[in-house]
Amino acid sequence: MAGSNRMRLIYSSLSINEKRLMWYAFFMACPFLIIVFNISFFIFPLLFFGYIRGIGLGSFLSKPIQFYAIAFGIGAIISIANIPEDPFGLALERGLAVLPNYIYWSILVTFLIAVRARLNYFIIYRAIFLGLSFSILYYYFLQHIGLLQIPIFKMFTQNGFSFLLVCFTPVSVYFFKQYYGRRKAIILAILYVLAAFLSDSRAGAVLVTFGGFSVLFIDKLKIGRAIVLLLAMLIFGPYFLQIEMVGDLIRNLNEGTYNLIYHSDLVFMEDRSYLIRQAMVEKGLILFQENMYTGIGLNNFVVSEVDFIGDFEGAKYVVTKDDINSISSHNSYINIIAEGGLFLAVPFVLIMGSIVLFFLLYFDRISSFFKPVFIGIICMSIHFYFVTAVVNVFAWFLIGVASAIIYLPKNDIRRYNLHL
Repeated sequence: MAGSNRMRLIYSSLSINEKRLMWYAFFMACPFLIIVFNISFFIFPLLFFGYIRGIGLGSFLSKPIQFYAIAFGIGAIISIANIPEDPFGLALERGLAVLPNYIYWSILVTFLIAVRARLNYFIIYRAIFLGLSFSILYYYFLQHIGLLQIPIFKMFTQNGFSFLLVCFTPVSVYFFKQYYGRRKAIILAILYVLAAFLSDSRAGAVLVTFGGFSVLFIDKLKIGRAIVLLLAMLIFGPYFLQIEMVGDLIRNLNEGTYNLIYHSDLVFMEDRSYLIRQAMVEKGLILFQENMYTGIGLNNFVVSEVDFIGDFEGAKYVVTKDDINSISSHNSYINIIAEGGLFLAVPFVLIMGSIVLFFLLYFDRISSFFKPVFIGIICMSIHFYFVTAVVNVFAWFLIGVASAIIYLPKNDIRRYNLHL
């Protein structure tokens, strides 16, 4: 009861803009309400106009990543304007259906950078923690008790839920650690890892484990120690995994992850899920070579057909399937380069590359408070290779927050503390 009262007291003390920011971030980490669009879409205009008051165009638009984000939006428009010949016009229709999303993501990143000094990052962290925790409750319990019969409630898929965990676990665990201490945060990290394993996502389970536990000691890590720790994990990790109890635990939680770790040679040769992903990489590269600059048009990967070469081991199990050309790309990078060509891919690489490079170069100078956002970006970037998740707005929200942090005044970068 005391905790509930404290939460209400904190909420009542927020400004109207901070309340909007809190709800916006909450629904990014818990996107379960849909009214044509995710409910956060309707909060964004209020957030936008509430925060940009008094900011001139020169101040609003002045940073490199903002221009990359705008170029990304323009690349999406160019992709639509240059769709390969389509006698039925369906490709154009499919592209136009998703073009507003790409423009929205471009505006979102540009906006968050512009108002970076006005954002309360503590509120963002708190909202992400609450949203992600509610997402777990929703995925495993609430969506199975009849809520999905109501149209506004969205079904969380296994891939979507896993991606939420990958993106937001580092921020959520770090916030909880600062609020309740490291020991209780370890318990929370374990719960998130269990949620990831039980969701049956192999890559997601591994990345959530890394993201959740790495932030527990992020305040003690310098770049040198981080490198040593990673090397130690690479050297001693295989011995740890050979412990019978560890293997049995992983197998009981997620057999797919167990096979990936302990029987990776068979997975790479025979696992249909892995082989389909390899086939989609091949398809995407073929489409890119045919339409290198502007791609085949947004939202058209699954309706485009190619003649597969089958130049990878195990191809015979998948490339002859009747529906192989109607399968999702299962790979965000392949999806972008195939659908948007270089006009879309280059700005995207510049955005992501700028964020990751900043984190690596300034690791020791960044406040520990901000590092979980970048760890989330690293985990998300890896997971992009296994799922077409770049089309989720909450991925762009995390990208926008990381981009905003990059351009904060250096004193804020170094000294920003979590006040509780």
